[in-house]
Amino acid sequence: MTSSPDAQLNDNFFTFTISMAKRIVPIIIGCMLINIPFSSILWSNHLPISHILVESISVFIALLSFIIIWNTYNYHPFNLRVIGFGFLFVAIFDILHILSFNDIEIISNGTIDLTIRYWIIGRLTEAVVLFLAINNLYKAKISRYTGLLYVIVIAAFVAYILFRLPQIMPVLLINKGITSFKLIMEYLIIFIFLISLPSLKRQLNKDSIITNHYLFTAIILAILGELSFTLYMDVYSYYFSLGHLLKLVSYFYFYQAIVVGSLHHPYNQLKIQNKQIANMLDDVPVGIIVTNKMLNITFTNQETANILGYDSNELIGKSLVDIIDDMLTEPINRKTLQWLNSEQLIKFSPIIEIKNNCNQYLNIKIERKQMDDNFYIYQLTPAQKDLDFQNLQLQALTILDSVRDMVIVTDRNHRILICNKSFENLTALYRKDIQGLMMDDLLFMLKINRRPILNEGRLIEFSFKPVNSLDSMDFLLSRDSILNLNGDTIGYVYSATDITRVKQEHLKLRQQEKLAVVGQMAAGIIHEIKNPLTTIKGFSQILKQGVHSMNDVHEFARIIESTTDELDRIIVDFLSFARPRTPVYSRININDLIDSIVPIIEGTIFMQGVQITYSKTEEEYFIISDVSQIKQVLFNLIKNAVEAVQNTPNPHVEIFTGYNAESGSAIIKISDNGKGIDELTLNNIGTPFFTTKEKGTGLGLSISYQIIKEHNGKIEVTSFPDKGTSFSIYLPAV
Repeated sequence: MTSSPDAQLNDNFFTFTISMAKRIVPIIIGCMLINIPFSSILWSNHLPISHILVESISVFIALLSFIIIWNTYNYHPFNLRVIGFGFLFVAIFDILHILSFNDIEIISNGTIDLTIRYWIIGRLTEAVVLFLAINNLYKAKISRYTGLLYVIVIAAFVAYILFRLPQIMPVLLINKGITSFKLIMEYLIIFIFLISLPSLKRQLNKDSIITNHYLFTAIILAILGELSFTLYMDVYSYYFSLGHLLKLVSYFYFYQAIVVGSLHHPYNQLKIQNKQIANMLDDVPVGIIVTNKMLNITFTNQETANILGYDSNELIGKSLVDIIDDMLTEPINRKTLQWLNSEQLIKFSPIIEIKNNCNQYLNIKIERKQMDDNFYIYQLTPAQKDLDFQNLQLQALTILDSVRDMVIVTDRNHRILICNKSFENLTALYRKDIQGLMMDDLLFMLKINRRPILNEGRLIEFSFKPVNSLDSMDFLLSRDSILNLNGDTIGYVYSATDITRVKQEHLKLRQQEKLAVVGQMAAGIIHEIKNPLTTIKGFSQILKQGVHSMNDVHEFARIIESTTDELDRIIVDFLSFARPRTPVYSRININDLIDSIVPIIEGTIFMQGVQITYSKTEEEYFIISDVSQIKQVLFNLIKNAVEAVQNTPNPHVEIFTGYNAESGSAIIKISDNGKGIDELTLNNIGTPFFTTKEKGTGLGLSISYQIIKEHNGKIEVTSFPDKGTSFSIYLPAV
């Protein structure tokens, strides 16, 4: 059953209280028992000597604490530095307290409480410094010499003021005993000590440089000492001597905290870190040997012991040269020992055969690095791993060379690592010549547009003339990423595929398509012209035979004229498709374009009963176009829409203008509510000569598609049976 946080807090507090009581209560009882003979025999009969002895020991401990922190100053945080300077300040005033004590009075200004003033300043400083350090309130960065100067100057100033201006502080001692102000100061010191304890308790389980248990004990003893000084009636009192003893013991625990924090703790931490490093090196899959400058082994990891067949502890202290010398299988290899003892940094990694301590034959690779003048690090690797890796590299290179495409491998920064034989044969640029070269520079050398492939990774075509070839070749260059196990890009593979033959076959196919179109066009012309010619010929023969009235002559002439107009229309359509004129471009608003054709459209469809509506964008969007050609496309699409709704109830055509933000295109859409277009017809829309009309040529939409394509636009068609059709024209907006 899980306990509540409050219950855990109470348990922790109870455990802490019991633990500290076990530590502090015996100390207090011991001090009280020792103080019985000390107070009655030594303190009462030899007060000056006893006082000097106890206070001198306290001063010695305070100065020793300061010296330890002073000599390890740069290795400590600010709070411990503050404690060091604080103890120096306290030691100075404790010395002044000894020298101004009533029975000695080496220092005297005629008042009876000068010694107590120095005492109070020392105790108050001690409490304040500990409060600042424990709560980490002082964070100023100062050098130790600057701090020393501050302490000496401030201590001298305060001591001088107290000596020269006794009236600056209320009287602490009178003939009848201590004053109320003295008690207030003692309680203030106790209060400052007390408010330091909660913060210190929270840090007890933390890995602090100051050993907090010692510090906690010292503060408790200091508080009890200050309480003793509030109870005495005269200097011979039991409580007066007890206060000095408790102060002395508290100083000892302050010293313990500093010594453990400054000396024991760093070494313990170093020992732990060394153990952690050793454990990590034991997990490294290569042998690690550390030697001194005499090449005597000071450290080996577990893999070294496995390779050499020794226990790790057996190798410590032995000469690396002697161990390798004993394991060499062939005397001829002994010359390789020369580099082991070289004073220079080793720049090669010899592979040697050894017979290890377990009689196993191994090929090992040894690498060395000189860290400084005092030690070296050697790395032992079974050579089989290197051989396997080299074989893998060789296999990969062989596979690369067998590829007929030109292949280049780069790192993630596009720096060339390797190329295959096909690249070398076609460009006469060899691996050693281009290794380390940036891909950007190589593409520039080959006169290839490098921006699309480097920045966007697109497929690009390029041509160049290979060495020993009279003709240029066409290639398709692509780029693929090389990913590691985490999916991060670590390099790129560039491949150039020869598409020369493919392009040649494509040109042949296009030529055949052109011939087919010409044949289809010729057949279309013959088919379209044959019927009108038959009509003209028939009525001409009737006219030759004679007629009975002029009305008949006029009617026959009208039919012949109408038929020739139809022939002219057919010829114009064919010429527009076969030889389109050069467009004349201008900038125009798509809404203005629609407005310019409205009168013509409405005049054309007025008598056909078709309703036409306009839905124009409120924003102004411009296109660069040949206005007459775009109008031709619109007239053609609108005419088709009107024809599509002839047999539809409530025939309706809508013209819409808008903008597509994704493609940056202006849109003109013509929609109708006709019978729609079936899937087969939809797939053939725009194909030359394809038509579903009895009198159509199949060129209207083909010409429209061609015009829009020349304007870098496109036409999209959507149609639903019995619902209607929409033709959407997309043109680049400017």
